Amino acid sequence: MKKIYLYICSIFLATLMLCSSVPLAQGATHVSVTWCPAYHPPTYLPGYNQYWFDHYEKPAQSSITSYITNTAPQAGQNWVSKNNYGSNTNAQYVYQNSQAIQGTSSYDFLATFHVGDFYPKPITNGFYVEVGEYWDDAYQWWFPIYEYVSGTTTHYAYYGYNGASDGIVDRDLYQYTGAKHKFTFIWTCANGGLNINPNGGYYYEDTTYWTGFVGMPYAWTHKNNMSTNGYVNPDNSGVTYIGFENTSKYLTDTSDFISYNYGDFCQEFYYWLLVQHYSVNGALNKATAYVMGGSQYNFSHTTLNNGYLDPSGTGNTCRMRVLGDGNMVLPY
Repeated sequence: MKKIYLYICSIFLATLMLCSSVPLAQGATHVSVTWCPAYHPPTYLPGYNQYWFDHYEKPAQSSITSYITNTAPQAGQNWVSKNNYGSNTNAQYVYQNSQAIQGTSSYDFLATFHVGDFYPKPITNGFYVEVGEYWDDAYQWWFPIYEYVSGTTTHYAYYGYNGASDGIVDRDLYQYTGAKHKFTFIWTCANGGLNINPNGGYYYEDTTYWTGFVGMPYAWTHKNNMSTNGYVNPDNSGVTYIGFENTSKYLTDTSDFISYNYGDFCQEFYYWLLVQHYSVNGALNKATAYVMGGSQYNFSHTTLNNGYLDPSGTGNTCRMRVLGDGNMVLPY
């Protein structure tokens, strides 16, 4: 218990040091945090093996997390940033970091970026349900009859540094996030789709087996009414979540852009978002124009927006979803 207490305290103090490392201007402090476990599951798509990951995708992940962290302070004097690439990307640190930011009055805005891989997380829960009554002659009283019910609900998660053993799970994360988690970009498979709710939508509360909230967009934002197409129909809520429906693109994939890859697209997006203070939609458009070769192109022309066939062979359509406020401009 003492070791856990010291570990949590060290996280909180580190977060406070993050704030004190940059002089505060007028106003509250805005925080940029990047995450990447540098972990590749061995059973993913054929050809995307450990050699490919170590020599291509992993360096691209390291590059983009470093770029965002180094660029965020250029957004204004009130910005601080932290790169948690590698071993820091684990469930306990993610949860405690989010809780510390949420609970510290000097912070008012968190911009999160995570790149890695999704995995499904089956969670089983059981409970007793009253199914009838019986008469007890000795007590001259009716007593309830209970039946034990159990079942499993699949939740959404993404890997930590050690894989699934310290992965980040939607229903667990939800307890540590809140209103300050205003811009979230999760570059993994499946954690941003509109197929999370079986009836359609980006989240639901499991009221069958009571395993908690299902879906990363709600776990990060606590918002149940975000626009499901924030690029075309921004809701002007001041909260944006970007993620992928079904299979995401790897950063080193060049399928949309020929001379550039999705890592280049992502870097250009953050330049316009942070340095030039374009809106989310404006930054997506500028990044698209850069990698596709001219101002005549915008995000609506990309397969990220329009959809692409799932490379894993499911027949599903994949795309990047902009949920919430595409008009949002990050603060100075």
